[in-house]
Amino acid sequence: KDGGMTQRPSSPIAEIYPLMDPTSLAELADSIRRSGLREPIVVRPDGSVLDGRNRLRACALADVQPRFTEFDGSDEEPLQLVIDTNSARRHLTEGEKATVAARLANLRHGGARTVTQGAYTQRSAAEKFGISERTVRDAKLVLEKGSAELASDVERGLIAVRAAAEMIRAAGKDHLLVAEYHRLRRESGSVEWYTPRHILALVSGLFGQIDLDPASNTGTP
Repeated sequence: KDGGMTQRPSSPIAEIYPLMDPTSLAELADSIRRSGLREPIVVRPDGSVLDGRNRLRACALADVQPRFTEFDGSDEEPLQLVIDTNSARRHLTEGEKATVAARLANLRHGGARTVTQGAYTQRSAAEKFGISERTVRDAKLVLEKGSAELASDVERGLIAVRAAAEMIRAAGKDHLLVAEYHRLRRESGSVEWYTPRHILALVSGLFGQIDLDPASNTGTP
């Protein structure tokens, strides 16, 4: 219907920030439906979206024709544009800061000159978002070794990035164990992260008595 106007690829730079959750996206779509698209979507010369992925998706939901403007800045400016505009518009959770910083520090070899220009290290990315370098390393581990669901929960603040990273480290290469542990925790609806009994039984059978459960709290032995 829109001739593919709402179906555009995203620039790798734009993807360092997570997309809106469905509720927030629906609210944005409703606003655009009532008041129109106030800010045009910024695209690169190749047509990829640099800024405005959420606005583009919201236009599709609202059945509103999007407006575009082409970015014509220098090679060093696209990354700073994305950081500045998103930081101004969004209140980021600690988890979002961590994952954004981790993606930012990983933007080194994107095949395009504009990606490598002004690249951040883990330290400079951490400083940019006011978090520790260790937090950036933990977020990098979550993004690379955790499931998309786990990374999403970190970004939404449902689990601390360090807790998610330690869970992955403890499981080693057993990705199924990480996924199962995360599934059980989500199904419980609790913010407490106790080690599941069947996992404790397996560990006890292998090593004998357990002196410390790292997933316990001060109210449990």
